[in-house]
Amino acid sequence: MPHSGWSPVLIQHEERVAVSFPGSVRRVALLVDGDNLPPVLAGAILGTATQLGRVDLRRVYAAEAGFRAWEGVAGFRAIRVGGAKNGTDLLLCIEAVELACQGGIGAFAVASNDRDFTHLAHWLRERGLPILGIGTTKAPATWRAACTEFVALAMPAQAEVVGTVVSSKPLPTIDAKIRDLIRAEGQGDAMAMMMLGARMGSVHKVTLASIGAANWRSYLSERPSLYALDPKGPQAWVRWISG
Repeated sequence: MPHSGWSPVLIQHEERVAVSFPGSVRRVALLVDGDNLPPVLAGAILGTATQLGRVDLRRVYAAEAGFRAWEGVAGFRAIRVGGAKNGTDLLLCIEAVELACQGGIGAFAVASNDRDFTHLAHWLRERGLPILGIGTTKAPATWRAACTEFVALAMPAQAEVVGTVVSSKPLPTIDAKIRDLIRAEGQGDAMAMMMLGARMGSVHKVTLASIGAANWRSYLSERPSLYALDPKGPQAWVRWISG
């Protein structure tokens, strides 16, 4: 447990000047993007965050699929996010700003590979609050650079083996086209489902009949390792989650 005068020094991962956090840092808020990082990293995430001080707040924000994966993880409070587009990112940012304004939190740790948290990192740093970014090697440079310090975690050995087996199989052509379309024309890693269907037809000449699906939701929902879906309706969005 940290005490007065204790200055944890984070390991240098980005070949930048290592950051020493002052002894005044007591309470740490750990905020996890549960739609972006798997629960297999929970222990490593928490262990990394404790370098800042006493991690009193351990929250995981996620839509339905991510919430189900994280809700049973001991030591974390899983928060189910509604179906609004980018709802997970928005709620995490709102609560981070609220905590910063309330006072009492001396440092933040945000676990995600999502570059959408770049603005939050800048906002916290400008107010003198250290932010430790935690993710994997897939995290974009803009997100890493925005943090006071960033730690890239390695996937556990078992997860690496599983990942190797999965990645040894080429991504099906249809899913590769969906991924590329979302990245090229979506917002972040998400895209309106109605637009996805229309653009798959106009850009790739892919129709529901050609893939043997009743609708795009049924096709996407059968592949939970690749896509996260918002609730049904005309405003539904699909998020690419496979990295």
